[in-house]
Amino acid sequence: MLVDNLARDIGNTLIWLRREAKQSGVGIVKGQQFVAHLIDALHPLKLIYVASAKRTAEKGIPVGAARKKLLRTPVFKARIRKDSTIDISFDESDPRVVQNLDTYNLKLIRYITGDTEQAIHDIVSSKMGQGLPPAVMARDIKDVVGLTPYQANAVLNYRKALQDNNTRALSLKLRDKRFDTAVESAIDTGEPLGDEKIDKLVDNYAERYLRFRATTIARTESLRAANEGQRVVYDQAVDDGILKKNSVKRFWINTGDHRVRSSHLEIPLLNPDGVGYDEPFQLPDGGTIMGPHDPDADAAEVINCRCTLGYRMMSDDGTDAGTDDGDAEYSDAGA
Repeated sequence: MLVDNLARDIGNTLIWLRREAKQSGVGIVKGQQFVAHLIDALHPLKLIYVASAKRTAEKGIPVGAARKKLLRTPVFKARIRKDSTIDISFDESDPRVVQNLDTYNLKLIRYITGDTEQAIHDIVSSKMGQGLPPAVMARDIKDVVGLTPYQANAVLNYRKALQDNNTRALSLKLRDKRFDTAVESAIDTGEPLGDEKIDKLVDNYAERYLRFRATTIARTESLRAANEGQRVVYDQAVDDGILKKNSVKRFWINTGDHRVRSSHLEIPLLNPDGVGYDEPFQLPDGGTIMGPHDPDADAAEVINCRCTLGYRMMSDDGTDAGTDDGDAEYSDAGA
């Protein structure tokens, strides 16, 4: 439900941005009002982050016999449960958590607005190179506000297909099929659809693409937030001296179905013994990635990823002392 609400709210915000831009100009992309709307729309991510952290804390951190002996001191004795886990807590008001959430939101807002700005820059460069008038440039820019450069190009190509009576206009999945008869008639007769009809079809297509983009963001960022929430609890445990980084191994967990990227199917095989707390995973192409939804990774490795992390606590003798297989609540929320 949170993921669906997130997709809806982000979609509504992007559509609001596009409509405002058509009336007020594209300067609104950087406007405070848009950022405020976007912050409100992203609020479910905080809920997912906090919920994941709280579940991680409630489960506790598994420890082995050797580790229990080490921790049987007046400081730690009350924190060891009967099920051989260390009792840890999560405080969402902790400055580290607040800063983490603020940084996370800021990066996501920059990502969304940055893509829009890049799409606008690409249009300006292209139209200037073609010597087209500012009116054409302005129309195309307003068509694509809120979209990624790739999606913006798809919208512009759709407009051109409609203008050229090209059958390609009937092959796009996100088109409004209610108007297929009118498009087919224009193609058959060779009569143009007219600017008003084309504008309407392009508007519908662009807004469907915004909904699609919002769903993609919601799916990807929900799992990123869940993984970040899990990680912050371990960070707190390390900072508080409950855990040592060298006693933790991280393992890549994929869903194992036909929708998993081939590279993500191979990651567990390439890293069978896991990786250290701050170490990256090896990728099949020779590159590395810090984990699922790594904000610094290539988008092809991140978008719609459903993978998560498992944490294993190693005893002093190097044996597995227990496993935390992450938060799977949102693991079916993408491709």
